[in-house]
Amino acid sequence: MKDEDFVSWYRPELEFTKAQQNYINLLKETFVIWDAFGRPVPYRPLPYQQEYHSKFFLCLPEDQWKDRIVRKGRGIGFTISSMIDMVMACQAYDDITIPVVSHREQEAYRLIKIAQKLVDKANVDLNVKRPHRAGTVEFMNGSKILPFPAGSVDAVRSNRAPCLFYDEMEFYPHPDELLAAGDDILNEGGQKTIGSTVKSRNSLFWMLWKRASEGKLSWFWWDLPVFDRENFSQEANIVEQVKKGLQPLGWWYNFKKMEDRRNRDVITFMQENMCIPADEGSSFLGWEYIANAMNHGLILESPRPANCFRTLGVDFARKVDQSAWTIFDWTLSQTGQIIKKQVWWEQFTGVSTPRQIEYGSSLISEWEVDSARIDMSGNGLGLFEGLEDIHGNIIEGFNPSTVVLAGDHMLNVENEIDEEDVIQEYRRKYKDEKKTIKTRWKIAINLRSLLQRDEVWLIRNEIQAEQLNAIDHELRAPNTKYGHSDIFWAVALAIAEPKQAIEEIKYIGDVLPWAEDENEKPNISAERLKQIRQIIDINEALKEQGVIFR
Repeated sequence: MKDEDFVSWYRPELEFTKAQQNYINLLKETFVIWDAFGRPVPYRPLPYQQEYHSKFFLCLPEDQWKDRIVRKGRGIGFTISSMIDMVMACQAYDDITIPVVSHREQEAYRLIKIAQKLVDKANVDLNVKRPHRAGTVEFMNGSKILPFPAGSVDAVRSNRAPCLFYDEMEFYPHPDELLAAGDDILNEGGQKTIGSTVKSRNSLFWMLWKRASEGKLSWFWWDLPVFDRENFSQEANIVEQVKKGLQPLGWWYNFKKMEDRRNRDVITFMQENMCIPADEGSSFLGWEYIANAMNHGLILESPRPANCFRTLGVDFARKVDQSAWTIFDWTLSQTGQIIKKQVWWEQFTGVSTPRQIEYGSSLISEWEVDSARIDMSGNGLGLFEGLEDIHGNIIEGFNPSTVVLAGDHMLNVENEIDEEDVIQEYRRKYKDEKKTIKTRWKIAINLRSLLQRDEVWLIRNEIQAEQLNAIDHELRAPNTKYGHSDIFWAVALAIAEPKQAIEEIKYIGDVLPWAEDENEKPNISAERLKQIRQIIDINEALKEQGVIFR
């Protein structure tokens, strides 16, 4: 067969106990799988599949029954390997019901179809009841495998079994509830298996896999993209990369079809084949900039006096989503840059507006905050007014839906009017100012710009990083539980330029504003006078639009 001489990129050092090796040999002798055209293929598990099977609870002592979680690319054979294990569990135990859970009903039934096909094609009689009933695999010993769509939380919980299988958990509507239901199923011991392609860094599946990979959960874990990410280039032709020695995980891939998909939609390809969260490609801020901002060794601090400008950003929430609060110190670097360093942040939910007013007031006092920026949308107006009553004009309200000027409010051209290019520069900046933009876009773009210039430093925190990364190019967070990212907006508000910080615009040196006197004609050329009058007109337009001259 084509697979006999194949060498996978995933080649761990495999050392099996006698029980593990016997189990793997039994699977090879028992099962026949099939290719995309339905042709039978003897089951010859790849190195990753052998390692994966060797961690199934049937071939482990009970004190090593740890859950399994797999971050996987599409088409790697993971589902077939998992269903083989579920069939073997039914051979080992009488009268058990193994739930297999998928994100949609038809997908859950597809898993059952795979199990039915496995027992039908097996080299030995697995004592299955025939004819198969739709949506079930039932064995003579009373054990069976049943499908459960991800919405059937109570139905899943009603079973007791030594194992269960969660397929594509990333796409469940309520993964936390299903995980709790699975724990109820295994309350007498056993093993759950979770496998999924990835979608977001802000999902329960990603959090579980990440914690397992960092040793924070005592689980078996795998990271199985189609190609080794260290050697794969998303910008280069896949066929050419394979010719130069790039190795896939399995032998069955059609590289021309894969290249067509990469070329058509590289973000989806990287998500589904290379296990890269989709929000890493669609992230408004960019994961690399977030990671860099968290690479400065900042930690959560306690309240202390500041010898610099200090801001508080608040994205208000009360019941459903989270209220996010963060504090930044604006410090001057040795090169003269203003670096905005995060010193503290927190999120919570279910706190009433009066309690949040009290809480925010204490933060402002304890941290000696110079400027507090409050999200005024919805009930945030109540928080803004409550804090403004206590702390006065250091409280700034931002309504994300209001229209503001798109250009830089900090216009400051101090040159004399002698050079024509000064006039041209002023007109260019004024033209930019005339464009309008929603407040949320202005503060979001400011955050991204400062991150890209490494002028925002953040406290290293996994939850904060994932929420910042969750915002897409529509300024939404579709992969988070409530469809938005609260800490993103709190940070964006905290590092936004203060509304009051608009410097005097000295376009003609010290002669501002210009005043003509009928008794004293200006001692300048007609062209110079025309330029000055143009500037005066522009100044008046700026004032009408709310620009402050002081």
